[in-house]
Amino acid sequence: MRRLLLILACVLIFLVIAVPAAIIWSAVYTESGLQFVARHVPHRIGGVQLDISGVTGTLASGVHAERVEIDQELVHLTFTDIEGHVALAPLMLQTIRVISGSVGSAAVTVKRRTKPSTPGPPTFLPRWLIISAEAAHLSTATLSVYNGFHLEVHDLSGAAVVRHSYIKFFQADGRVQDAHLSAIGELRAHDPLGLDVQVHLDWAPAGQPTWTVDGSARGDLNLLSITARAADHHPFAKDDRPGYERGRQQQCEHQLHDRTRLDHQVDDR
Repeated sequence: MRRLLLILACVLIFLVIAVPAAIIWSAVYTESGLQFVARHVPHRIGGVQLDISGVTGTLASGVHAERVEIDQELVHLTFTDIEGHVALAPLMLQTIRVISGSVGSAAVTVKRRTKPSTPGPPTFLPRWLIISAEAAHLSTATLSVYNGFHLEVHDLSGAAVVRHSYIKFFQADGRVQDAHLSAIGELRAHDPLGLDVQVHLDWAPAGQPTWTVDGSARGDLNLLSITARAADHHPFAKDDRPGYERGRQQQCEHQLHDRTRLDHQVDDR
């Protein structure tokens, strides 16, 4: 009897250790295991709806997803054609560290609030989760806001970290029509969305002088302050008079500042 109990205890201990290890191994090294995990990811986490489709590959060799949609009360995110290589060790610390990744398209739609806010601040992710991207490339990104603002960026690359209360990008380079854009800063999970961004823009329109713009945007979508400084580099506009170029640049800075400074309330009703 004692021997039987000892054997049963050994079998139970083996199952407690072996079964989770087998599940983890399957999820990391087999495509079917990864698809099993993806199917069982909760579709709703707090106030966030998450849908993942078309998952292939493995965590060890690289993951591909056809589409990921995240819907929250104030924002809707859609990503397509996602590929990435994930570091395995940080997963033990509830951190998704993307060593390299690419996204075919990303669409961010900021929605108008339609019902009273829930108690507590909004979040981008659960508090226990961190997503870090060391080298990411995005073919096309669009931002649409309920007040009519629309922005489209192409060939965007950079590095960023996403936590529950903010998205911080350490480097972002892309193309907006004829302009090259570089930016650093962060987006904050406030109601409405908050941001603190610094931007450098090199614009070379066809047949026109090259313009350089340095600017910043601080505040939120209700009260946004934008300041900018601009200078053109026309090869035939040189004037050797003392202070001419500096005075011309300051005039551009003041004019652009006056035109782009926004301190207004967006009607949120």
